[in-house]
Amino acid sequence: MPGRDGADSTRFIDGSKITGAMYAISHAATALVLKRRYPEAPIWPLLISVQLVELLWVGLTFAGIEHFAIDGDHVRLDFLPYSHSLVSGLGLGLVTWAVAAFIFGQRRLGVALALGVVSHILLDAIHHEPDIHLLPVAGGPVFGLNLQSLPLADLLVELAYGWVCWWLFGGRRGLLGAIVVFNLLDIPLMFPQPGTGAMLSAHPAILPALILVQIVASWVVVWWLSSPREAPRDSL
Repeated sequence: MPGRDGADSTRFIDGSKITGAMYAISHAATALVLKRRYPEAPIWPLLISVQLVELLWVGLTFAGIEHFAIDGDHVRLDFLPYSHSLVSGLGLGLVTWAVAAFIFGQRRLGVALALGVVSHILLDAIHHEPDIHLLPVAGGPVFGLNLQSLPLADLLVELAYGWVCWWLFGGRRGLLGAIVVFNLLDIPLMFPQPGTGAMLSAHPAILPALILVQIVASWVVVWWLSSPREAPRDSL
């Protein structure tokens, strides 16, 4: 897959840093908080908004414009300034708001969608190593708290975040169970097994394809289990 310099979109590197995207279910759970705050907003636009940044990354990675690197059996998202920068996230949020507000006449929906878009960058800044750019350019300041370098803490934080989103939304137990299960299914990504790096290097399309499958699966599950077929429980 050609990169910005004509090389493959994945490469081997030396070093010990690890990086990755905050997992799809945590971003989908953010849509539950937005739904609680903006109950008139349909759940599907909210779900899409919280993953719009990641969908952009998937597309740019398939196209070879952004890329990742392999460090042993770990993945580093070493070039993603166009999809994952503070300015591009704010800009995409502004465009989303403008479309909803001025084309569809839904200003409150626009605010909800813009918050969803920007939330992705803010959450990833906690999870990623310092690879979130300030500007959508190759150089310049980068930031990231690197939570994912502590896999057990990462798992506990993501579980806690999912629970908080579920509680604020006032969801049923089935929805909470799905959030927990999705987080547990991410354990192999948090603790990669020997051979993972070689597989991804040989088949770089696997990673963006896996992320895309996770996004769609989390969308469907959260939509299904948060739907008003049965009234949600009251928040405590």
